[in-house]
Amino acid sequence: MTEDHPFRREISDEIHARPIILIGLPSRVRRLVFQQNSPHQVAATFDAFSAYCVAEAIDPPRPYSRQHSFERDGMTISWEFHTEFITVSWVSAIKDEMAMPDNIGLQLLDGFSLVTAARVDVMAEKSIPDALIPGFSPVSFCHARVDDGRAEIATDFRTDADGFVRFELAAGNVSDRRRAILARRLLEIETYAKMALLSLPPTRAASGELNGLEQSVSDCIRKLPDIADIAAAKMAMDNLNALSLKLGALGESLNYRIAAAQAYGTVLSERLAALRDVSTGAGSSISQYLNNRVNPAIRTIIAFEKRLDIASEKVARAVAMLNARNGLELEIQNSEILNTISKTAQSQFRLQKTVEGLSAIAISYYLIGILSYALAGPMQYFHWDKVWTLSILAPFVFLGVYIVSRRFWHGSE
Repeated sequence: MTEDHPFRREISDEIHARPIILIGLPSRVRRLVFQQNSPHQVAATFDAFSAYCVAEAIDPPRPYSRQHSFERDGMTISWEFHTEFITVSWVSAIKDEMAMPDNIGLQLLDGFSLVTAARVDVMAEKSIPDALIPGFSPVSFCHARVDDGRAEIATDFRTDADGFVRFELAAGNVSDRRRAILARRLLEIETYAKMALLSLPPTRAASGELNGLEQSVSDCIRKLPDIADIAAAKMAMDNLNALSLKLGALGESLNYRIAAAQAYGTVLSERLAALRDVSTGAGSSISQYLNNRVNPAIRTIIAFEKRLDIASEKVARAVAMLNARNGLELEIQNSEILNTISKTAQSQFRLQKTVEGLSAIAISYYLIGILSYALAGPMQYFHWDKVWTLSILAPFVFLGVYIVSRRFWHGSE
């Protein structure tokens, strides 16, 4: 019998990881978004939340589930667990003024940082009442129709006295399911807009450091043609290595946030496109308003990443050029050394030949002198002329000495 794939249950649950929660009319929906401050904090909080549910007689979440909803005190509460943040949302009565309920487990998130809070008032009206309009800032007022005019949305993306970004949703003319989807979409738009923008402050803060590093890289590259000796080349290489380490450390500190900003920006764009909102003329559409503000921020973050990559590539090319220059200079030095050694060897060879010749002449001279004494008796007995006899012997003596001496010299090498 075939066995289930070990991930079959997990990937099936992922399809239903974040089900919508039906919302009655009228209702108030709130959401808090908390970012973790240390690695694995979300996973640890999931375990703590599971234990909390058991202690409070609430059905605990299944292992590795991404969302868990439960009912309590007339509210529908939903916890969602993401890679680096947790959202807590709840649906309550339209007149509910409690911004931070103490019975939904918020104490488990004390070690997290609150990124944003949103409130969606879902009303039975088919359009936003005129009486609510003055409560929004005219500078950032957004007023749009969705679902082909069957529902209206109003917001100014400013926080109220409780710190919540307020949305008004007139959804009396749409189905329960569509109403829930619209409310959830507004919460997700606020969530992902703020999570995408979360990378902008550290990127801006690092821009000054990157400016200085870019200038240092340009200065090092500009000075490369003026390097005249090995000491200057070593100093330049040390400077380039130091710059490479600083650029690497800067990139390492921001790589995750840069990638996260692009991922959240992509999700935000998808949510805004799915909203299909159209301005009523009284204010901007939500899509237009956010795209005009979030997209430039993400482009700034992407531009920072490109600048960082370009600076790192410049350092790498400068190091490669310097290594090539040092290698060429070393080859030239080695060639000069080899030429010097070759010339020295040639001089030694000529000197050796000279020494061999002089040695053969000296030995022959002394040997002929010895022979003149040794042959004095025979020359007198046979009446040989001494001069002629020695003249005849001299070439043979020299040749014999030369042959013997060459064998001696080459045999000792």
